[in-house]
Amino acid sequence: IREFQNKYPNEKIFLQNYDHNQLKRQLVNGDCDLILTTQDDIADLKVAKYQELIKGRFCALVPKNNDLSQMNLIDPEDLKNQSLILLDNNWCPPEQLRLQEIIRKENYSKNISYVNNVDTANIMCKSALGITIGPSFVLGKENEFVNPIPLKYDVNLSYGSAFLNTNQKAQIKHFN
Repeated sequence: IREFQNKYPNEKIFLQNYDHNQLKRQLVNGDCDLILTTQDDIADLKVAKYQELIKGRFCALVPKNNDLSQMNLIDPEDLKNQSLILLDNNWCPPEQLRLQEIIRKENYSKNISYVNNVDTANIMCKSALGITIGPSFVLGKENEFVNPIPLKYDVNLSYGSAFLNTNQKAQIKHFN
């Protein structure tokens, strides 16, 4: 973003969090030129092009005071009696929603909190209120509070930008 702003100082960059449906509406309505999203979230959006920026996989973000934080790989079944922090349906991309449903069905304690953004999930996890899941490129790195551990769930994730097919601005190509 810094590099882009240096090259195009007259272009306005504004970052905003929207749920997935609102985000797509913003793009389709022309309220923004580009959105950052997962590939599976815009697969049904025929008016948009997608450019991959990063790949990843699902991880569990585990508080360091939890025994699971010492594991190298977590099976969704390992989460069955844990306190979980999951994204609500409006904020959850399709593939993560499928994974969350698998985990939710395995969770016998049903000690699940639903949040409406990733930052809240991460703060709750760092506060040792439970385990959250998400893409490796979103959850971040190990720190003094949490350990991200890959999930045994064989799905490759793609995160990138989407823009309207009709948008021919050179700035879009440069940003990507």
